[in-house]
Amino acid sequence: MSKNDNEVIIIGGGIAGLFTASYIKDSDVIILESSRRIGWPPHCSGIVSINTYEEFRKKVHVEIESIYREAIFLDNKFSTICSVERRRPIAVKIARPRLEEELAVVAENSGHKILLGSRVEKIEMKEGQGRCIVAHNGKRFCSEHIIVAAGQNSSFAHIFARYCRKIIGIETRVELNKRLDPEKFTTIHSNRIAPEFFGWIAPIHDGRKAAIGIADKSEPVSRLAYLLKIVDKRIGVRKIISRRGGIIVRGPPSKELINKHVIGIGDILCASKPFTGGGLYAITKLAPHIANYIERERKRKRELIRIWRNLRRELLTQYYYTRFATLFRDSFLLLLSVACTGEKKGVCRIDYDRHTSLMNCLLGSVYGKKQIT
Repeated sequence: MSKNDNEVIIIGGGIAGLFTASYIKDSDVIILESSRRIGWPPHCSGIVSINTYEEFRKKVHVEIESIYREAIFLDNKFSTICSVERRRPIAVKIARPRLEEELAVVAENSGHKILLGSRVEKIEMKEGQGRCIVAHNGKRFCSEHIIVAAGQNSSFAHIFARYCRKIIGIETRVELNKRLDPEKFTTIHSNRIAPEFFGWIAPIHDGRKAAIGIADKSEPVSRLAYLLKIVDKRIGVRKIISRRGGIIVRGPPSKELINKHVIGIGDILCASKPFTGGGLYAITKLAPHIANYIERERKRKRELIRIWRNLRRELLTQYYYTRFATLFRDSFLLLLSVACTGEKKGVCRIDYDRHTSLMNCLLGSVYGKKQIT
């Protein structure tokens, strides 16, 4: 049994757990990861904003697979709804498994311990022992500080966001016959392909390879196969390189960040940009403040709660926008086209992280003047 008041126990050795550990300096950290290899099995996508990318760069070298300066939105007929193009990159595609490996090195160089193959069975609250966790191999670890970064597929999902909406994302990496423009990524908003989400075609490196994926609640494999047939017909798929997937959370975010002194971060909070399914944004916003709270205790608790409430407000608004977009897709695609017009007029900017910026662009396009962003 491990018991040390200066220890921090993190359940989950993915990006959420490792990135939080990278900010903890004055305490010993034990990271319990159920997988036997950091970064595996790899998650799909990995497209993040420049701001989120820069947050990771503060800690580690981030391997970039592609830099995108244009986002193209297609409808049911694969016709262009609108496109957003900028000189400064809109987003980058990062190598997620490599990012996790780099963060693990930072954690171990800081003196933190990573215990692979350590699936956590339960969390116990016992008087005199503080908070303890029990691993599947019977080992117990006790500490005053427990951070749950295990994701929505863990047995601890009910602690924070028990009503979290989830879909399955799957992605195939392929080699193409024709080269795509490596600076353009495409999303397909088609009821045939993904009625609950969308499909995507993201060129990798020089555009000779691409990550092609979809996310949805039902039949994701057959829906992806259909998308691949279309891509093969139009561009030509030379060969399939690999497949990957994972759970994508879509809100609503948890009301509480701290439950009975146990802290959550990442998908366990259902903290994701629901329209794009991007959970890394919320992780970069919360991790440094959770570390401050852990090491300075009550002096930082009020600040941490304030930050979470502000972030949750933004994500919750995005959640309601996304629900509308899913239920009334045709209307949403029309509004998206109008919002893109506002972007092109220069009256607003669509923010890859703050999806509520779409409303500002919509108003800017309608009224023809700059809106508050």
